[in-house]
Amino acid sequence: MLEKRLKIRLESLNDICEFGKKVTMFKSDINIIKGSVVCDAKSIMGVFHINPLEDVYVEIITDDAREIKEFNDIMSQFVLS
Repeated sequence: MLEKRLKIRLESLNDICEFGKKVTMFKSDINIIKGSVVCDAKSIMGVFHINPLEDVYVEIITDDAREIKEFNDIMSQFVLS
């Protein structure tokens, strides 16, 4: 299993909605992480549970290198530089 983790920030309700649409496009598990709390990023309740308006991490867990590349491309709009 491969994991790819990115530091992101969802700065508005629109960002949260857009993020939710994008993560559901993936077949693999995607987590959103803040500190020691890990939630299913495909669950809107999970996303709101960790206060995504602050810096968080998002990770995909997959064996598919193409899916990791697509994940990087799609998440780039939320990644902190």
